[in-house]
Amino acid sequence: MVSRICSRKMKFQLMFVEFVRFCICTGTLLLNQKRDWLYEDGDDESADVYAERLQDLKKLVDPIEYWFNEEEARPQAAKNLFQTIRECQTAARSLPASERETVLSELNVLIMSNGW
Repeated sequence: MVSRICSRKMKFQLMFVEFVRFCICTGTLLLNQKRDWLYEDGDDESADVYAERLQDLKKLVDPIEYWFNEEEARPQAAKNLFQTIRECQTAARSLPASERETVLSELNVLIMSNGW
């Protein structure tokens, strides 16, 4: 079983690396083409053509920027969640015993599921 998991992990990593490389190469090529068009033929185009090219560029870059920003925000969001859980644990102490145990149990499940 362990060898099967390791084998699948390696296969996944290799496939993922190739996919990322392809995306980076393709994205760089497209961005270079957009830049070249802007410097070479862009002066003679209408505002509508510029708007269309900008939309094409946004389709390429916006998802990547969104994922990057999401990844950057994740540690702070996790910290905020953990702090909220701690505050809920403190507040749960004032509940009747039956409710307190239910709330604390659910909070413990949340903590354990996030590896805290």
